[in-house]
Amino acid sequence: MRPGCGWDAAGIAQLEIQTSRIIGLTERIAGRSNPGFGSHLDARFGREYCAFMLAEKLSSPVYYLMISVMLLNLFQRKQIKNGEKKRFATLWLAAALLLLQIELGLLISQNQPDWMLLPAFALFGGMLYLVRNRIFIFRRKCVNCGENLGTKEFIGRDDNLCAACAPSENENSAGEPPAPVSPVPMVIDEENRHTLGKGTPRDDIPRSVEEIDWDGWDFAEKAVLCYLFRDDEVLLIHKKTGLGKGKVNAPGGRIEAYEMPADAAVREVREETGISPKGLTEVARLHFIFTDGYSLKGTVFFARDHEGTAVSTEEADPFWVPVKEIPYDQMWEDDKLWLPLALAGSHITGRFIIEDEKMISREIIEASR
Repeated sequence: MRPGCGWDAAGIAQLEIQTSRIIGLTERIAGRSNPGFGSHLDARFGREYCAFMLAEKLSSPVYYLMISVMLLNLFQRKQIKNGEKKRFATLWLAAALLLLQIELGLLISQNQPDWMLLPAFALFGGMLYLVRNRIFIFRRKCVNCGENLGTKEFIGRDDNLCAACAPSENENSAGEPPAPVSPVPMVIDEENRHTLGKGTPRDDIPRSVEEIDWDGWDFAEKAVLCYLFRDDEVLLIHKKTGLGKGKVNAPGGRIEAYEMPADAAVREVREETGISPKGLTEVARLHFIFTDGYSLKGTVFFARDHEGTAVSTEEADPFWVPVKEIPYDQMWEDDKLWLPLALAGSHITGRFIIEDEKMISREIIEASR
């Protein structure tokens, strides 16, 4: 020990180590990289510092990419008339990026090693795969003429048509209608809309539920059904129009644009029977593919309370029937398979292929409710 100094050599060395650690911590908090860091700190602290550096570096780019996608989605709102699917595609992509951002945040907060990024990206990739048919719908070239799409058409037109091929909303200056674009859009006949396909040839539609990617199938329409109960009775209808005309069914119908399923169920029951159901609970999700090309995705609700009295309408004749006497022989063939399970308390996922109003393939999955 030197005269007049209270520190020996060992004490000075220890002080240098502690000082190096403080400097390293300061740089770590400031987010700056220090190439010589490992030479100043002990091996254990160096490993902890380096373990989540890659996650930190990825976090900011992922965050700004997610913000960019959301800004793009706001711009797409101007093209909502022709680009609803693409607008939802960017929302799905933003949701996937949000999942990845949350994963990176957890890895950083828990000081996880870099190899933990592998399961994080695997989960991110799995989500992209599940919604691939909803996200990857953008095309660089016009599907009609093959020309490159402009930015507006690329992000704002679901049909991926260029400005020259897209149908005009107005007549041209000569007062003549614009030239037809192939394929010509169908004019929907409400009475026979169940016979309308989406361009899929009848022979190309699978005849087995196992052959179909149900998550990726582009369903023609979405609809709801609502079973309303009063004591031991349930409200059913004799359907007068549309799909299932002449059959007994629960009140229901198509979901309108930007309408939530539960809201659609309340509206449809009111329109068909004059009754407003209350306290809806989702009990089933049903998927139907018809071999004529039509397809339908339905959400089923149970309701235990209501306001109003049932009256006949142009669409249906409502009637109350004991639950034990539901006339399955007058209903769609699938009802007798899934409805008793739902009445018993299960949540049902049903998948059905229908040909000429006959069920040719089915899959029913029960889950707790």
